[in-house]
Amino acid sequence: MIIGACHAPPELPSIPFIEFKKVEIKSGGETTDSLNIYLYFEDGDGDLGLAVWDTLPPFNPINYLFDASGNPITYANRRPEDPPFNSQTNNIYWQILSSGSGDNFRADTFRIELNPNHKNFFLRIYSKPAGTDQPYEEFDLLEEFGLSLDSRFPYLNTTDKNRPLQGELKYGLNTRGLNNTDLRFDSVKFEIWIQDRALNESNRVFTPPFTFKDITVD
Repeated sequence: MIIGACHAPPELPSIPFIEFKKVEIKSGGETTDSLNIYLYFEDGDGDLGLAVWDTLPPFNPINYLFDASGNPITYANRRPEDPPFNSQTNNIYWQILSSGSGDNFRADTFRIELNPNHKNFFLRIYSKPAGTDQPYEEFDLLEEFGLSLDSRFPYLNTTDKNRPLQGELKYGLNTRGLNNTDLRFDSVKFEIWIQDRALNESNRVFTPPFTFKDITVD
């Protein structure tokens, strides 16, 4: 994530605002290609960004789930509606915790859910077969492969005072995982939004529809 920020007029609202600017795939030649998304942003009080130490509530990575009696849900006492445990999605539904060693070793598998507030940059993928009139449908990487494209960008305001900010966010990811899906042949569009530390969500923007081939540059 690359950020450029500058001072802005003080009348900006405290809820973040974004505009889509550009999406492109930068060809890596013999190495992995990079998909880059460029956004313009504004924020009236500058509380954008999360630091590496922002892991306590409300920014904790996961939440443990409990039953009606207040007991943690484990795989042993799982409910009918709980998902199965498997190597592909166990990191989003279950967590193994252990303690002790030797004869005192204990381990259990606890039901968890990812906390969306741990991230502040959010991306959803919608796709359809290219050249068809079919409707766009969400392509859920998290459900299919246990992968999330949501991310975190660092503090944009490095002072200890609130101040309005505006600038550019560049979100980049390698396309290796995406190239292993049907997305590389599909018509695709992204839905994007950000969130400040007060948990205010920005407006949501969509990229124009594209194919990977159409937006690839040298």
